[in-house]
Amino acid sequence: MENDVWSIFSIIILVIFLISAVISIITIVGEWKTFTKAGKPGWAAIIPIYNYYIMLEIAELPAWYLALFFIPFVNIYITVVTYIEFAKRFNESVGFAVGMLFFPYIFFPILGFSDRNYSKIPGKVCPECKTRLESDANFCIKCGHKFN
Repeated sequence: MENDVWSIFSIIILVIFLISAVISIITIVGEWKTFTKAGKPGWAAIIPIYNYYIMLEIAELPAWYLALFFIPFVNIYITVVTYIEFAKRFNESVGFAVGMLFFPYIFFPILGFSDRNYSKIPGKVCPECKTRLESDANFCIKCGHKFN
């Protein structure tokens, strides 16, 4: 009877480990593709601390912000700011940044494998002709495509 309990417990732990491993791999692949899309080395996604440095570079935030990640409570604020600015560089909303923060295994692959392009200047990209526009543009100045 006691062996049965330990067997069930071991199986549960193994399943939890496998699910965690799959989620981690999906997140790393998504970050790798996203970093590559931004012109940064994809392998940086697997190096702790350095991956946040690369995120700061992509988000165009100062490198000294990296030190703020080590200060309790300030790190929460700086993480949110980093993700918002990171998402803006791919012309995504604050809601998408919140999704990246809470569900990176979903949102990083979406960003990495989609046709969203990295831009140092946040704004809209026309889906028809790929012209970069101001974020408040209502239509494309090149092809006339209207935004909803």
